[in-house]
Amino acid sequence: MPPRTSLTQRVAGKPQAGRMSRDGDRSEYVPILADVPLDYGLGEGDTTDEEDWPVGHTPVNFRPPGLNHQRVDESEHEDEGKGEDEDEDEGEEEAGAEDEEDGVYLSKDLKIAPKPTDFVVDDEDEEVEEQEQEVGKKRKRSTKAYIPNSTTLLDRQNFLNSCPIPKELSALLWIERQHRLMKYELRLKSILESLQHSAQTISWENFRTGRENGMTVGWWHFLFNMSIKLVLPMLLKAAPETVCLVLGGPLSRKELLLLPAKWKAVTLFGIYLDVVTGETVENDDAMEGYVGSATGATGLNQRLSRYPAVNNRTCKPDPKSAHERLISLKGSNINLRVLAVFDAASTSRPYVMLSELCHTILLQTWEDRPGQHLSPACIDLMRAATPKDIAVKKFKGLNRASQLQQALSAPRKGRFCDNCKRQDPPQYSNAIRGLAFQTIICQPCAMYQNSHGKPRPAELEQRRAERGPKPADGKCGRQDCDRPVVSFNRHLQVWTCIKHRMSTTIVREPRKQRSKTLRDTVPKSADGQPAKCGRPGCDRRATNFNNHMQVWTCRNHSRVKSFPSHKSPANKK
Repeated sequence: MPPRTSLTQRVAGKPQAGRMSRDGDRSEYVPILADVPLDYGLGEGDTTDEEDWPVGHTPVNFRPPGLNHQRVDESEHEDEGKGEDEDEDEGEEEAGAEDEEDGVYLSKDLKIAPKPTDFVVDDEDEEVEEQEQEVGKKRKRSTKAYIPNSTTLLDRQNFLNSCPIPKELSALLWIERQHRLMKYELRLKSILESLQHSAQTISWENFRTGRENGMTVGWWHFLFNMSIKLVLPMLLKAAPETVCLVLGGPLSRKELLLLPAKWKAVTLFGIYLDVVTGETVENDDAMEGYVGSATGATGLNQRLSRYPAVNNRTCKPDPKSAHERLISLKGSNINLRVLAVFDAASTSRPYVMLSELCHTILLQTWEDRPGQHLSPACIDLMRAATPKDIAVKKFKGLNRASQLQQALSAPRKGRFCDNCKRQDPPQYSNAIRGLAFQTIICQPCAMYQNSHGKPRPAELEQRRAERGPKPADGKCGRQDCDRPVVSFNRHLQVWTCIKHRMSTTIVREPRKQRSKTLRDTVPKSADGQPAKCGRPGCDRRATNFNNHMQVWTCRNHSRVKSFPSHKSPANKK
């Protein structure tokens, strides 16, 4: 009988085809979804014992059986608390109690560990909301973000660690969990491929003639040049494991309510889902869905703090928002859930909007009724991008605007070149082809990369910085030249236009003066200027002096070198 080996040990023996760690080291191999087939079963030598699996952090898209680093048993913390002193300060006890109410508590080494909680349909507690409203009335208006019970959830990894897997999902078999993880990845890939195919079938003539295309020019250019191989891992990395398990399943109301409900004190960019339930919802699914994004200064905490106030009718709803009008009605219950989180420093806003678009299509939360930002062509495009294995929705949907018909905003200021660290370059290019707006390089670095096939050295950037800034008026430094500045003239040590970039003199004699001097040096006849041209047979007025023939001629004969012999018609025979 062969020795007992775990599935992780057998998969980890493959060559380096997995995902690298954050430090760029491949020593700790982590398999990706493609390494585990859908029909992979447990063989004779496989085991599902928890003690056989390696202990440590594993990525979001792979979870071996028996291992869940995000969940912490209460017994472990009870054992840790036995050795502590019983005489603790009252202030520390109160701080710990407040953290436990929020579902997150801190240990001695300041590591965040989630507290296991039972399944609750509504994530909003009336007492907590009243306390937040009282605190909000007392505090003054400030530009700083208000973060209640801040527990260092500002990092994306800390947020992922604070999202425990519910009992309903942890009870699934290992093969079923892997099937759902892979299905979520395939659904996102199918949506991205359909969107890119729709963009590639649209020609520029459609935008020039003003036809209805279902997307703006910015989205058309962004999706047309997008690399799915690079964008898909970015979207998968932003979703917690619970989201992957739920969105890879049947997408029922019961499972959608199992999504992570931790959004307070989270200042990251993110995508959220509001599952509206209650007496005001009348359909077969007994729910209405709304997908939105948070890209403000304080991320999810700032964006989602408005909905509880609207639901309690302490804040007026936006009359143009069908979502806020519905949750402001009496009997409506909001269930705010987080779908994905992004680091604001390393992720550009267009990719957050792309993730919002993909989850809107996946959950079918758009309304089929056309509107100002939801044209019939856009509805057909999103309906065609919906995966075929998803059942047709039975609810109406609360998204009255599609991301495809909104501005694809990207910051133009506050950016720097990834190679030379130049602040706010006037012109820049994408460092990685297929990832627009993500990593940029300035125009000199891009031209050097294309010409030499390697990054531009830092010495060249230092030499460019020593030249000094361009003139404020943006005009050429050469006298009597108003052309725009293009390059730096090394001979003159000034910024010049493209015509004078190789010039060696700062002043040039005007053209009119040179031609007058040349005309004055031409020898002329002492007889003076005659009335008619000196060419035989020409009766035009004499205007120029012919230097070759030394006679005054008309303008037509001013440069001829010889006069033809003049024969009479009688002698031509």
